[in-house]
Amino acid sequence: MRPCSARGFRLVPDSPRKLGLIFVLPIALALASCQEGGLDKSVASEVKIAVDHHLSRLGGAPSFGTFPVAPNASWCDLQTLHFEDDGQYSTSSPGNSTSAKNPYFLGKTGELTLTDKVNRNVTLRYSGYYDLDGDAYWFLIRSNISENLLFGVRQISGKPTVADDWHVFGETLIFAKTTDAQVPENIGRAFVGEAKIDGSGAITSGVVKDSRDKSILLAGLLSGGTLGFTDFAIEFKGEDTRSYTGGIAKHVGVLVDKTWDDGEIGTLVMVRKQTASADITRLIGTWRVGLHAIFNKPGRAGVATSSGVLLLETGKTWRLSFTDSKTVLSGTFDVGDNGAFTLVENGGFNQRFEGAVDPDYRTLTFVDKTVENSADPFVALYFGIMEKKV
Repeated sequence: MRPCSARGFRLVPDSPRKLGLIFVLPIALALASCQEGGLDKSVASEVKIAVDHHLSRLGGAPSFGTFPVAPNASWCDLQTLHFEDDGQYSTSSPGNSTSAKNPYFLGKTGELTLTDKVNRNVTLRYSGYYDLDGDAYWFLIRSNISENLLFGVRQISGKPTVADDWHVFGETLIFAKTTDAQVPENIGRAFVGEAKIDGSGAITSGVVKDSRDKSILLAGLLSGGTLGFTDFAIEFKGEDTRSYTGGIAKHVGVLVDKTWDDGEIGTLVMVRKQTASADITRLIGTWRVGLHAIFNKPGRAGVATSSGVLLLETGKTWRLSFTDSKTVLSGTFDVGDNGAFTLVENGGFNQRFEGAVDPDYRTLTFVDKTVENSADPFVALYFGIMEKKV
């Protein structure tokens, strides 16, 4: 893991950039949050688990500087996150040693905090949410030099069941050429679509639409290994072939494309389609959301992450509030075929989110792929977990 800088958790308190949803912490509060010593040693995790998870990270610098984006300004990782029933966690990756163990705190409602002891005087805390009744989790690592969404699903005992129809969502950071047009879509894009996968792992039909409002046909082959490890080479026809790797559990897959030298990196979230439209009564409730956004205006580009609470209410209304921000988005939602849904914001930002909920109604994903005409346009991917009631 890349730890939060001890010099500050989130600097530049008067930044005009708000993502329409994210507000930067004052320096004093930021430093306190970063250096207050983490969890009290006398506080034990309310829930202790012994489970391994796929750990995908999508992150980048808060500011990219000039166009085009340099490859070292952003990153994707895939590791394994080990929770142990003694209240400790560690991480590992192929070919590398396992990290030192640190305490975690998992609340009865799913609140998740991971501590990271930097030295005797500084212990950092990374906050997120864990699905105690399902497979998924997410948390954030934020600093003055990097913004990171880390998320994934638990490792399963065997190969994932991939022969099915899937919703697919993604976010892509572009490493353009110096001769390419300096437009937002040559910095960051998001996409939404679908793919049908057969028993061999091949895409028999698939299409996505990205931030350029361009429909792209898909082809490719998914190969599944033990523990749910998955490699997925996807041809975006007329564009390129991207190599994703990650994990698929029961109904949700989280994969990353970390091959930067082919012109981009990014993430792919797969949600298994339902056989009918989403059941609105099961969608209604409180969802805990982590998000990753790419600001993509040349000269003002960078990455931001945040967490929030999405409330889906009867009457097909919704409300999304964000941690450390007074900004609240609201609007109406509707359901589509096979578990798909849309959120339409009506408070002035004119955002439209496209997403899907898994067949167990434990995890949802949605994207904002439209590059709006504003001073700070962005695209974003959101990963949500149903809040547990106790």
